Amino acid sequence: MQKVLDQLLDPSDIVLVAPLHWGLGHATRCVPLIRYIQQKCREVHIASDGIALEFLSKEFPELNRFALPGYNVQYRYSDISLNVLLSGFSILRAVILEHIQIKKIADRHSITVVISDNRLGCFLTKKRSYYITHQTRLLHPVRWISAIGTWLHVQSMKRFDACLIPDFEQHKEAIAPHLSHSNLPLISYFIGPLSHLKLKSTVKKWDITVILSGPEPQRTYLELALQQEIPGIQNQNVCIIRGTLVLGPKWPKTYHILDLASGDEVAEIISSSRLLICRPGYSTIMDLFFYPVPAIFIPTPGQSEQEYLASKLADSQRYFCLEQNQINNIQKTIKSLI
Repeated sequence: MQKVLDQLLDPSDIVLVAPLHWGLGHATRCVPLIRYIQQKCREVHIASDGIALEFLSKEFPELNRFALPGYNVQYRYSDISLNVLLSGFSILRAVILEHIQIKKIADRHSITVVISDNRLGCFLTKKRSYYITHQTRLLHPVRWISAIGTWLHVQSMKRFDACLIPDFEQHKEAIAPHLSHSNLPLISYFIGPLSHLKLKSTVKKWDITVILSGPEPQRTYLELALQQEIPGIQNQNVCIIRGTLVLGPKWPKTYHILDLASGDEVAEIISSSRLLICRPGYSTIMDLFFYPVPAIFIPTPGQSEQEYLASKLADSQRYFCLEQNQINNIQKTIKSLI
């Protein structure tokens, strides 16, 4: 990452970093990037919406922050591609509005560089604009849907000066080669895995840690399902990171509950856990690249990317994949692992 940013950024730059609000993953993986830009450049600002902006505001209270329009994808069906298609007007409207807003922010604060993490409208035509994504190829069981989705994504990327890919350049070393490796018709740089967590060495305090994340309502569905099953595991120290500030179901009082955790808190909890239960989002997978903790992955239904990542990692003895409709089997799975 540092080598690439040194090529693309100057000490005099004023940088705006704008991650997509699609759960917390895009925001968390921008944390190391923001930290480095703080050291290298004149100024850095942040822009996003929803819980992603809340998280970055907590992580960087000293930085200027700006609220952008939400994409507001409605999850009516299990197939994420269908949900995105049906939310097309809402997404297009948000992209147009955020582009207008980014231009206003840039004029007001003399922004010289915009770094967008999957926000399609966060680019400037007369300034340097860089796009972060690990999905240079969109996966879907139906090939023509995958091809059309990839083509549309690539056309949007062409508005940017370069694409920054958080994975290894060598195909054999890549975390997700089927996602991150393709022949992009624009300048691209592999910047390696990004993790907002700082490695900590600590004793094992938590037998089970549940990290809830991802778009609604699937995050809530998973919390409700796990809230019915996890308490059935007796005599275990349990930590729950809910990933939202919205009130949810009542967990046992003996559990350690955090609605929204900082990077330092997450790092300490993960490193002191014997087992994780979480979504196999790409940002989570990058975190576990640095924190090799056993995990049960529960992919978001209909999200081909997470299904691919979970199946790829399930080949290892450290990780286990469980479908969301198989939550009633999680007690047996946990007991077999701990």
